[in-house]
Amino acid sequence: MFQPRPLTYKKLRAPEKHGEQFISPEISVASEQIDTNISTIRDNDLEIDGSAYSDLVSQARLEFFAKATQYTATYRDTVQLTDLDPDKPTVLSGHQPTLFHPGVWFKNFYLSYLGKNLDANVVNLVIDNDVAPARSIQVPECVDALHHLNAIAFDTDDAAVPFETAQIQSASHFQSFADRVGQSMGTLVDDPLIHELWPFARKQAEQHGNPYLAIAQARHIFEGSLGLKTWEVPLSDICDTAVFGRFARHLIKHAHELLAHYNTGLSEYRQINKIRSKSHPVPNLEHSMERCELPFWIWTEENPTRRRLFVSDPTTESGLESKTVILSDNAEWQTTISLKGDEDTLFIAELRKMGVYIRPRALATTMFLRLFLGDFFVHGIGGGKYDQLTDYIIEHFFQIPAPHFAIATMTAFLGIDLPKESIEDLGEIESTLRDFKHAPDRFAFKVRKLLPHIYLDEDIEGLITEKEAWVHRDVEPADRREWHLELERIHGKLQVLLSEAHEQLSERRKLVEKAVKQWELLHSRELSYCLFPKKNLRELLEITSRTP
Repeated sequence: MFQPRPLTYKKLRAPEKHGEQFISPEISVASEQIDTNISTIRDNDLEIDGSAYSDLVSQARLEFFAKATQYTATYRDTVQLTDLDPDKPTVLSGHQPTLFHPGVWFKNFYLSYLGKNLDANVVNLVIDNDVAPARSIQVPECVDALHHLNAIAFDTDDAAVPFETAQIQSASHFQSFADRVGQSMGTLVDDPLIHELWPFARKQAEQHGNPYLAIAQARHIFEGSLGLKTWEVPLSDICDTAVFGRFARHLIKHAHELLAHYNTGLSEYRQINKIRSKSHPVPNLEHSMERCELPFWIWTEENPTRRRLFVSDPTTESGLESKTVILSDNAEWQTTISLKGDEDTLFIAELRKMGVYIRPRALATTMFLRLFLGDFFVHGIGGGKYDQLTDYIIEHFFQIPAPHFAIATMTAFLGIDLPKESIEDLGEIESTLRDFKHAPDRFAFKVRKLLPHIYLDEDIEGLITEKEAWVHRDVEPADRREWHLELERIHGKLQVLLSEAHEQLSERRKLVEKAVKQWELLHSRELSYCLFPKKNLRELLEITSRTP
């Protein structure tokens, strides 16, 4: 009988230095793990929604490949891409369609590399079911010799809608985005990628009006010019397939069992990782006597706001040919729907007729992608962390080994030159300032290094010598108070003579604090890839994706 593996703590950290990469496992191990994952699909007796799991995987791949082929061909020349082949292993990755940082983009380079070296199908999923963030990015700007980050928007509307339903509100704002980014950066970065990327985005936006989809397509077109050979498809397209409907229907039928494993896994994950927040990495699923929450989102054409999905217990009602459930948002919306299992497309088709959209939440998304669409999934650091929890749910709920996955990321910094003060040690300055009150003699010694131009009065040396001699005197207990008062007197005289140095060092601290703040803003791996110099970033990504 299969025994699920216990949750364990895995320390995952993004690389700290420019150009460093983190890839796990090595490609030789990845090849072995892919073989193991394929065997897991083939060698088990799991049934999902009344069908053999392995049969559903075969059906899912055919649907998936058809969707990816059709979608990619709508905006990119696919002649250079290798046809998707069900007889080859399939490697996946995915991310939201945003102007993300280079560490995220690195996954696409690594994905293409795996496809070539493992002779595998490689597809990147555009995760468009999440709520879109603010339609802007942080862009470096220098005003009066001070650097800061300036939010530059590519559209005027920040409505909290899913990526897939977003529409451009200001065409002129979108069209002028690259120019405004360039104006903000000025000469800080030579030839930023945004100027080559954005014409593609503008063209695609004219076709369908979705700003995020246009950004993702522009990136993918540009990747083609670099020689990357990956297919792409939005997750929303996959959610229209029959097998996704079967997956969703299976979770609905077993909602209470799923909730128990889901919440138990969350509790163990938080305990092992010492997490106190009840919303991290995801909130618990809620339940009551009447309803049970599912790891899905729901929205309708009438109300595109993303809401949580709840289900009632299945019941057999007179006059109906099959079991039905009540789906709801636990508020105003609800509908009764059949769980009839003899027609693959009935569940999804019925929802779509009603203008209802069902989408997986984070853990359900990677669960479906890893179990049905791919033989290997490439995560970033964040996904690699939370999918340890997905492993727990897969193994306890489905009672099969969780598929192995990879983690790949890298770190890149813009490399903007900053004032000399930025490299100074703020901690040393603050430590020296603290010495002024309790050890002014030590302050005098350290301030010479930090402010070599300052003149220290000769009397200071005399007082330091006097203190040293006083400290080493043998003092009787009865004379201890007088000894301490004399020490304070010496300190007081030193503080008076060192007051100018203290004032200058305090001003120095303010300057260094500003410089450090600038350094922290600009020395961030979170800045968008579109801000980086095209040539340097391209070389960096290509080199670091060539791993043993």
